[in-house]
Amino acid sequence: MDRGFERLVARVYDAALEEDGWPRVVTDLIGRTESAAGGLLRHAMGGPLCRPHFHHGIAPRFVDDYVTHFRYRIPWVGNPSFYRPGQVRTDRTVDQFFNDSNAFHSTEYYNDWMRPQGLGHIMRTVLRRDEEGCVSLFLFRRTDRGAYGSQDTGLFKRLVPHLMRAGEIRRRFERADLRSARDSHAADCLSMGVVHLDHKGRLQTANGFAERLLQRADALSCRGGRLMPVAPADRSRFDDALRAALTTDDGTGLHKLSLARAQGGSPLAVTLVPVTRDSVVFDETQASLVLLIADPEARAAMSTEMLVAAYGLTRSEARLAALLTEGGSLREAAAAAGITYETARSYLKTIFQKTGTGRQADLVRLLLATGA
Repeated sequence: MDRGFERLVARVYDAALEEDGWPRVVTDLIGRTESAAGGLLRHAMGGPLCRPHFHHGIAPRFVDDYVTHFRYRIPWVGNPSFYRPGQVRTDRTVDQFFNDSNAFHSTEYYNDWMRPQGLGHIMRTVLRRDEEGCVSLFLFRRTDRGAYGSQDTGLFKRLVPHLMRAGEIRRRFERADLRSARDSHAADCLSMGVVHLDHKGRLQTANGFAERLLQRADALSCRGGRLMPVAPADRSRFDDALRAALTTDDGTGLHKLSLARAQGGSPLAVTLVPVTRDSVVFDETQASLVLLIADPEARAAMSTEMLVAAYGLTRSEARLAALLTEGGSLREAAAAAGITYETARSYLKTIFQKTGTGRQADLVRLLLATGA
């Protein structure tokens, strides 16, 4: 069991809740991959906007030079295949794409921007792409450390679905009021548990993911409207964290802990988030509480929104594509989507065209590889 990877996954989900959590994720990745620099970058597709959210190991003047000039000199600029969410790219894959062993290291971007900083190799992925632009996570390694190998890209590929999921959660929390989201189906679309407790710690609502965890009593159960860890050793820690979160007077501060599973395996990562009520009724100032429960062993759910953004599919096409990744036949996927088999065949032809695939097996392999 890779404890380091579990801690990294837990930190990723912390970043879904804390704006300053992403820098810690990037610095952890830099250390784990023996990199020298890295960061998060948001830039408009075909527009002038380019904004680094966070960067580590890159001098301010080089950041400015990148924003004003060198972002137009990256070897993949304007190539849609390099902006598909979830794909991991390195300088080696750039060489392979252009069928030239020196394609990357002959560019102005490398020779005039990376090389003066002592940086020789790059590994990047796109975490989100929409009509406004995309968010990329990138890492740089010094020349003397050698190129990123299969172990590095393997780690990155394992982590990317969690990074994308955490980014989507962060976006939803930034855009939607939490109380209205609680009453909508949005929380059920998240591939993690979302539980709401009242100011006395009693269960109010839980999304589908959390309900299934509670029904299995895998690491957490519900008795008499109150949550209880299955492992006795976890109960006092959980109660202490719950009490601390509920007695906060300003809705700030996160409380994190891991809960052992009844059948073994990777523990669940639980984050308790105090939320002060935005409208005070009868001077009730005690904070309510949201629990976010992440399962490192859960496969990232196929997101139709990400398929729409990544490949330009319609929502109906994206739903069919997502159903196909679950392993069933086209006829079974059509039935699950509530459409006829002939309609599904028509959708599939269009999906093949938009994704650059020609067979159902190739399509499923592409979608699972990108972690959409």
